[in-house]
Amino acid sequence: MKILLILTGGTIACKVDNHRIDVSEETASDILIRYQTLYPCTDITFNVVQPLQTLSENHTSVTYNRLIDFLYQYDFHSYDGVIMTHGSDTLSYTSALIGMLFGHLPIPFMITASDYPLSEENSNGISNFYACVRWIEERLCNGVFTVYGKKDFPNIYLATRVCEANPITDEFSAFADGMVCQFHYHKISYINNELVSLLKNRPNDIICFSKPPVIKNDVLLIKTYPNQNFDCYALENVSAVLIYLYHSGTACTVGNSKNICRFMEKCWKKQIPVYTASHKPKQDRYVTSIETDRYTTFKLYGISMECAYSKLLLALNQDEYISEKILGSDIFFENCLL
Repeated sequence: MKILLILTGGTIACKVDNHRIDVSEETASDILIRYQTLYPCTDITFNVVQPLQTLSENHTSVTYNRLIDFLYQYDFHSYDGVIMTHGSDTLSYTSALIGMLFGHLPIPFMITASDYPLSEENSNGISNFYACVRWIEERLCNGVFTVYGKKDFPNIYLATRVCEANPITDEFSAFADGMVCQFHYHKISYINNELVSLLKNRPNDIICFSKPPVIKNDVLLIKTYPNQNFDCYALENVSAVLIYLYHSGTACTVGNSKNICRFMEKCWKKQIPVYTASHKPKQDRYVTSIETDRYTTFKLYGISMECAYSKLLLALNQDEYISEKILGSDIFFENCLL
């Protein structure tokens, strides 16, 4: 069995020096060394590559473009699976991006991270990595998956439905039942058979980007919250605005600086399109939701905030499809309502 191991940095590649945690070339490939020491196996060949070495909070369009260009160089069909190590802070965003770019692959593409450097005894890095290898070995279904959980209890999520980690527990969550599998001390304890069935019977007409998108158009992501002052947003060098509304698809529509419609109108005057997410089809709708519709360029349904942002970023930074085609399609099960 042949696995492509892609190292990009993050805590899983960090060392601690005088209470300072940072990526290190010395520890970049430690994950494979430690794994093979604990689980020696002669029938798995790892091809190790390292396009990046950074903390994931430092990801920008520069690092994303470098990573995407690098991934498009590979013929993944010559591998049985791919494992990409990553930092946990932006894991859900990169997962969404990679999920939509490579969800069509006929092999498992696993993305994983670690809560502590591997030198720490309570690090979950090795158990997460072990789950990646096991999933590739089992070959239950193909696609892009995010692997992360407590030590010895890794979870496998659909890459386009994993949500940012809780800042206290450091645990990730699944959007709309997006957990595919759970491990319990190296044994599979749960399989989401419904999701696995969907993955095995994917349609053939999904959107596939034949060339790498180049991220140069910036998207301003805004999450609604009470007493939000929309005058704080300068709208400089913004190609589009994405507003992730409350769960009911609503936002404040009264007052001046607090009125989202007033802000959206300002965007239109600057010729900045406004996209909204957190929608679900309903016959009866709140009046505030109806008001925001008047200024919305496109509404994204049944999608997480991270994936909505990543999807719009892709839509605006490629030239193979019109943006509405991408936004209205279900590329890799990111739209839980379709």
